Order: sequence, then structure tokens, then C-alpha cells
Amino acid sequence: MFPSLNSLIFKCREIDLRGLKLYPKEFLQLLSIKVRYIECTCVKLQSTLKFSEILKAAPNVEVMKFRHTNIETDNSWPEEILKWKTGGKLSWLQIPIQETNFNVERLVDVIEVRKN
Repeated sequence: MFPSLNSLIFKCREIDLRGLKLYPKEFLQLLSIKVRYIECTCVKLQSTLKFSEILKAAPNVEVMKFRHTNIETDNSWPEEILKWKTGGKLSWLQIPIQETNFNVERLVDVIEVRKN
């Protein structure tokens, strides 16, 4: 019998999940300040998980790829990156964007931070 995720502590640098169903709490348990790479393909969360919660839990992430997931992004996602990305090394971002009415000037700030 395997232990539940609730009783485990993870210290991963890379996370690559494919074709899973998880609760947001289980996903967030995988994240820490050590995580540098997150890739999720066809991962369905049993309830809502906001993009900002991922950034808070893994502020030093450098690569984020979310394909065919139900991660929730709203129109403040550029501001969330600037607020929570303390590492400043985000080199790759692929997220589902439900709201196309976001602050483009803040997106420019995200790109300029990355360029320096």
C-alpha cells in the first residue's frame, strides 16, 4: 500500500505530469522554492487552482508549461508574475489564457524583466 500524498514531503527541481487527475492541494504539495521546471500535459484538477497560487508556491520556477489543463488564469496574470516571481529567471511560459483583456503594459514589464 502506498502512502497518500498528504503524508509525503517533496523537494523536486523538476515536475513533469501527464494525463492525471489531482486535487489542487495535491498539486501544490509538489511545489516549493526548489522547483525550477513544471510541465503538465492533460492534467485535470478536481477543483479550481489559480495561476497565482502556483507562482506563490514555486517562486523560483524558470520554465512553466501547462497544456490542456484547467489551471485558472484571469486578466491579472501578468501582474501576478511580477508580484510573485522573486527569482526573476522565468525563461519559458505556456499557460491557458481564458481572459484576453489583460494589461499589455504589464506584459511588456514581464518581458523586459526577462530580457535583462
